[in-house]
Amino acid sequence: DLVMAMKSKSHSLPKNGIVVTFDDGHSSNYELLNIFKKYEIRPTTYLCTGVIKNNDRYWWSGIEKSIVESLTKIPNQDRLARLKETPRAEAILIREPLSKNQILEMKDVLEFGNHT
Repeated sequence: DLVMAMKSKSHSLPKNGIVVTFDDGHSSNYELLNIFKKYEIRPTTYLCTGVIKNNDRYWWSGIEKSIVESLTKIPNQDRLARLKETPRAEAILIREPLSKNQILEMKDVLEFGNHT
């Protein structure tokens, strides 16, 4: 709606409208579903499909914050090489990405896009 409104003078937006987006499709997004419904908010969540499909951990999980910050400043190829050498904390027991069932349950309330 925002893009259409920006491109077309005939499409309008609410006076105090906002755009709400979430990155990565983290499972914690599911906890907000009732809030989205209650306030009629339709956010867009950008999913990391490979992480969701394989139930992987996000690359930054279990890594010391200072290391994560340094890894965000280098090219992805270099980051992947460094990640192979970086020790991680114990495996996280909770599922990090949204599950297929959660996504299906949320699809009428949220819009989904591809993260990369």
